[in-house]
Amino acid sequence: GCGAVKQDISENTLLINIDNFAFAPANIEINIGDTVTWVNNDDAPHTVTFSDFSSETLAKGESYQHTFNEIGDFDYYCKLHPSMKGNVIVK
Repeated sequence: GCGAVKQDISENTLLINIDNFAFAPANIEINIGDTVTWVNNDDAPHTVTFSDFSSETLAKGESYQHTFNEIGDFDYYCKLHPSMKGNVIVK
């Protein structure tokens, strides 16, 4: 049989790279309780800014983590470069 091993979702961490003035991947779908980590790989500073919460300004190599504990569709952007946009869907 193909019994998939069920992951403990509280341990589920997803990585989004900030590269070349873009969030990669820009759109992700996660489960409630998942933690997302953003890492800035650019020389330029960036932020991860949602309507209700935001990272500090991230220098190169710095990261920001947020755990999503409510279901919804969350858009975010970089305050310093508003054309940089991303979206997290929490199921």
